Amino acid sequence: MNILRPNEIIVLAEKISYGYLKLGSDDAKPCIDVNGIYEEVIYPQYGEFRLIYGDIYEMDKDGKETWAFTDPIGRVIVLDEQLKDNSRFSFTLAHEFKHVIDYCQNLNFYDVDEAEREILEKDADLFAVHLLMPKKFVKLKFKEFFKEEVMTFRGTGDQYINKRPRYIRSFKEYCWEVAAQITNFFSHVSAQSLSKRLSDLGLIENIATEEKNDLSFGFAEHRKQQDFSDFQTDFAKNIKEVQ
Repeated sequence: MNILRPNEIIVLAEKISYGYLKLGSDDAKPCIDVNGIYEEVIYPQYGEFRLIYGDIYEMDKDGKETWAFTDPIGRVIVLDEQLKDNSRFSFTLAHEFKHVIDYCQNLNFYDVDEAEREILEKDADLFAVHLLMPKKFVKLKFKEFFKEEVMTFRGTGDQYINKRPRYIRSFKEYCWEVAAQITNFFSHVSAQSLSKRLSDLGLIENIATEEKNDLSFGFAEHRKQQDFSDFQTDFAKNIKEVQ
């Protein structure tokens, strides 16, 4: 199986993201929009996969959730209806973009064994991180918004974050509060995902406690793919195409 190396995945994701943003040009975009990336890049360049919604959410006996899947035969990306107004939406859709790209490179998710499938899932998460939160753009927007290169957590208690009063109980909470103020620049990813990214990039440092800078929650949006045949008999009545 010809799987891209992690650094190649990062390069690909950021190339797509920066191509969409057009930084430095007269028509540069002010923020990342996963729907815009779908319309301008993924749909026209990677096989015209339609985006549709359906009642597909499920959790297996091991607690693994299914919120979305990509079907290479029907050429559709299917998202659960509940994602429309959910902070999981952008990350989940960006994750599925990687599967679309895989299919266009003749790498079929359903033709690999469990170990290879797990690799593809983690690779799709890595792709989503760097598509929605590319390093250079994150640093740019962070500095523009907060007027600082790095923000420092100095302890718990009452404090101001960008002139807004907050009572902070932990480093993790501090990171979430910072991230929540700028998620709109990154297609409204969850504050959880963005705070992890900010910490990983060294934009938020912790000098007050032994709580790790590398926040432990990680990117929780791993998606267990669902076999299209599991519900294709109910497909017509459960979905509607995006207008």
